[in-house]
Parts: sequence; structure tokens; C-alpha cells
Amino acid sequence: MSAVTVTETVKYPPQDVPKPSPKDRFKSNLSLFVHYMGTIMSEYRPGNVDPLVVSIVLAVIQGTDPDLMMNKFIDRSNDYWDIILEKEESSLLSSILILFRDLPADQVKSISDIFVAKDDKGNLVITQDKRDIIWSYIWAFVKIGIKHIHVTRKPITDEKGVRKYSVDYFPKISVKVNAEKWKIKVDE
Repeated sequence: MSAVTVTETVKYPPQDVPKPSPKDRFKSNLSLFVHYMGTIMSEYRPGNVDPLVVSIVLAVIQGTDPDLMMNKFIDRSNDYWDIILEKEESSLLSSILILFRDLPADQVKSISDIFVAKDDKGNLVITQDKRDIIWSYIWAFVKIGIKHIHVTRKPITDEKGVRKYSVDYFPKISVKVNAEKWKIKVDE
């Protein structure tokens, strides 16, 4: 029997598979974040996290219109994007009930409490690695929000070759400034 040689190069991701929209990525990441936070809270506060509540929150996320979720997130969070960028935990924690006010308040409060909880030795119970993962989710939400604004504004090139937006959507938010700040690429 002879060996088979593969000579075709396969590109990943395949070129004919469309990228998910920012709003679909947001919804997916939010579900992953809720699941991750439920896991962390179960680990550090056994018995305080009702798996049924986590399941209900995940079901609500899956059943919610992604445009509505994006609009609410952008509207509630854009004033905090600078503190999120700088990872200012105390400022973020004081605002968490505003950002996630559609989720059960006691669960959101538990999330902020776990951030500052300390063990018997006075060490924070959430390790830096886990804090970094949480921040990566929050950063992803903001970056996806910026891309969503850009896509929803429908960039066009006018007859003079000037790039501009054809739809007025969250006009007080500068996509250009935020894309530079957050080091993300948007179609020019």
C-alpha cells in the first residue's frame, strides 16, 4: 500500500463561509461570559449560585433579539469605555448594575462582590489569570460594539471618493477615535 500525499492547501476559515455579524458575536460571547462567571462563582461560593438561574439567563440571552442587546449594551456602556480600556476595576464595579440591569440584580451584585472577595489570608479569591479572562470578555464586548456601530452606519464612498456613513446610528460615538483607542480595524 502506498502513502497518500496531500497537495491541496486548505484555507481556514473557508472563504465561502460568511463571518458572523458583530451582533451575533456579541450574543455568543455574552453567553460564554455568563457561563464562565457562573463557573467562577460556583467555584468560589459553592451553593450561592443557582444553576437554574444561570440556565434561565442563558435562555433569555438566546431568546433576545441581537440588535436589541447591542443597542442596550452600547447605550449603557459607551460612557464607561475609557475606564474599561484602562481596566479600572473599582469604577467598573460601581457601574456594573447599570451595565447589566436586565440581568437579576442579586446575581450581578454577586459578580461584583466576588471581584473584591478575599480569602482567610487576605488574598483576592479571583486569581489574576481569571481576572484577565473576565477583562478579555468585557474588552471583546466593547470592540464588538464599536464594529457593530461601524457596520450599522453602513459606510459608503460618495461620488468624490470620500468615505462616509449613510445611516445615523449612535452619532455621538466616534468610530474612528474608538477604533484607534481600542486598536481595532474597521473598513476604511
